[in-house]
Amino acid sequence: MSTPPILKSDLEWTGAKSSENAGDDWLNMVKTLKVSEDDPGIVIEYASDDQIHQALAIAGSPIPQELSARLSAINFKNWVYDVIHRIQPQADVVDTNNVTSQSHFHNLDGVEYTNIQSALFHPAWVANCLADGAQVGKFYCVSAMDRGKLAITYCPIFP
Repeated sequence: MSTPPILKSDLEWTGAKSSENAGDDWLNMVKTLKVSEDDPGIVIEYASDDQIHQALAIAGSPIPQELSARLSAINFKNWVYDVIHRIQPQADVVDTNNVTSQSHFHNLDGVEYTNIQSALFHPAWVANCLADGAQVGKFYCVSAMDRGKLAITYCPIFP
């Protein structure tokens, strides 16, 4: 017995909504998350390499800016992945091509989710990035709702 597909109408957004997120690949990855009301997942929509590179040069950055935009983006994504895996090593989501995602995470309980948010949030950096118009991406909490719907909530922990 297969699980019915999650449709765009089954996603209830809270906070910022990004139109880029709602593509078929994104929906397919979101519907693989193992979540409940109390055990959320995380989805990150990363900004471009150039935007991440710019943001890492701003005071308060959790990691240093690299020599190139590509290296800055790789290192930032690896830092996020490492932070999440220090808290929950089984948080990986694997896509249909057997590739581990660096932007989708599940198997979290509420405490682990809160600890991840705390570890990733750097208030001074976020404030400085917002003042400069810099960004690294959007962080979303995904949780299950009644009748098979998913709640996707924007959480402003990244600039």
